[in-house]
Amino acid sequence: MPARNFFLVMTMALAACACGGPAAADEPATPAGPAQPPAQEAQPVRLSLKETLVADIDAGIISSTLVASPDLRRAAYVAKPAGQKTCFAVLDGVQGKPYDGISLLTFSPDSKRFAYAAKSGEQYFVVADGKEGKPYDNVAGITYSPDSKRLAYKAKPRNEENLLVVVDDTEGKRYSSIGALVFSPDSARLAYSTWSDYGNKGGAMVVDGTPGKVYNGTLSDPLFSPDSKRMAYALNLFSDKKQMVVLDGAEGKEYDGLCLDIFSEAPGKERYLIFSPDSKRFAYFAISGGKWLAVVDGAEGKSYADVRLLSLIFSPDSKRLAYAACEEKQWLIVLDGTESASKYTEVIDGSLVFSPDSKRFAYGTIYRGFAGIDSVIIDGVEQKVFQPPKEPVVFSPDSKRAAFAGGMSKDVVTVDGTPGAVYDEYCAGSLAFTPDSKHAAYLAKKDAKWKIIVDATEAGEYDSLVGAGKLLIDSPTRLRTMTTRDNKIYLVEIDITE
Repeated sequence: MPARNFFLVMTMALAACACGGPAAADEPATPAGPAQPPAQEAQPVRLSLKETLVADIDAGIISSTLVASPDLRRAAYVAKPAGQKTCFAVLDGVQGKPYDGISLLTFSPDSKRFAYAAKSGEQYFVVADGKEGKPYDNVAGITYSPDSKRLAYKAKPRNEENLLVVVDDTEGKRYSSIGALVFSPDSARLAYSTWSDYGNKGGAMVVDGTPGKVYNGTLSDPLFSPDSKRMAYALNLFSDKKQMVVLDGAEGKEYDGLCLDIFSEAPGKERYLIFSPDSKRFAYFAISGGKWLAVVDGAEGKSYADVRLLSLIFSPDSKRLAYAACEEKQWLIVLDGTESASKYTEVIDGSLVFSPDSKRFAYGTIYRGFAGIDSVIIDGVEQKVFQPPKEPVVFSPDSKRAAFAGGMSKDVVTVDGTPGAVYDEYCAGSLAFTPDSKHAAYLAKKDAKWKIIVDATEAGEYDSLVGAGKLLIDSPTRLRTMTTRDNKIYLVEIDITE
């Protein structure tokens, strides 16, 4: 059995080489882009809230199971009443059938379908749209296709050691282990890595139920291109301890290594191999002779002591490429093949971002030296902040405005260079501009209550956020989110009036 365990046995819950060094003197980090608009103090707007009750929260709720549908109009959770051995799923306030265990609550991308894993006695099965599936010794990996029409999951047949994939209620072949189930963006194809006895032990990529070439090694999860026509995966060869990438069925050059997290369950691993938005280009990092290099469209770049593994990105127009690299214990940015003049103690992994029009570029840095000052670099211009940036810069749809959140003990959102109010906690990932680029909105907590902030105006007070604190933008004047207050779940719609 390979080191990687592709199938993590699901516990049915009754509930769920860094470089460093001194920073160089300040100087432009990248070729200067379009000039930023002058900093303007956010003007108050009027916010009107409409609260729609989604469901009352059962007294026996297992809080860690509470999930929202992608459109934030539906909610589900698992409840286990005091003194009872069974639990049940609650969907939109309606209790389901009791089971000995429930987990993996999953909404379809269009929010219309709902599935979960249930346990009854020693049997496990998937309940999809209220219908119980075939019983197994275990189930895991419930996955809907992007168009929400297909449903797949992994299962361990009764009294067997092997595993299989169930797609649209049809069982596939048996394998010793199975990786993540990945649908193509157009929902037409399903792929997953396997390990099994193919004459001798080996790994193979299965696409639409058919195994491909068998390798004496383990495979990463597959990656489809945005247009669904191309597919790539990484291969860890046992024979010579080399690693390589297989793109569209063609084996690439063998390297001393790729990012080992490609072969793990590490968060963000899907970003270690990347297609450009137009699906025509492909890039990844590799190790050769103890040095890291970027391989872009088959061509090797300059070698570096280290790279930020989540930094490799294409621009929205697919013409530009950027990443962070370390040389002589200092970090720099490689943008369109050119190294930045500025060097940094550290570049925040995953912070590199292009604007929607592909003309602007930003990233976050950390200085461990004097005063603990950190920076956000936008178009080569440094904006010093006294709190580390928490996530990538957010550009407005017209690419003219920029905002970012930063903080440690307290959080602040800065829009167009002007810091906003100080909050106890910023909700990661909630910062967004309206489609007309006029307003910046986000969610933040103050005095133990979550608030909705648009420009300089606060609204609402809520106990918690549902759905990972998403803030959806419906129109230039309408936002929505899902919250809880006083044991009730609310869809909150926010209208903006200037």
